[in-house]
Amino acid sequence: MENRGIVSIIALTVAVFAVVFGIGVFIQKAPTRIVKGVNWVAFAVAIVSGLASYNLEQEFYRYIFFAGIVVYFLTIKYKTNTNSPS
Repeated sequence: MENRGIVSIIALTVAVFAVVFGIGVFIQKAPTRIVKGVNWVAFAVAIVSGLASYNLEQEFYRYIFFAGIVVYFLTIKYKTNTNSPS
């Protein structure tokens, strides 16, 4: 029974990495303007929900904070295509 928890944590970790690397392919194909906009919105959502989580002490805001941070770090390393004509 104890191994079941460890296996589920490992499976969840592998699933998160698979999603992160899978989404990275789609992020690289997206236009720069959209990715940078999503990055700013995710950063703002993370800040607001982090402050709300601290002040209101509700767990819901912690989940929103985590989601904002994940989206922010997915889009922070966006590389623009330098081979395309301006």
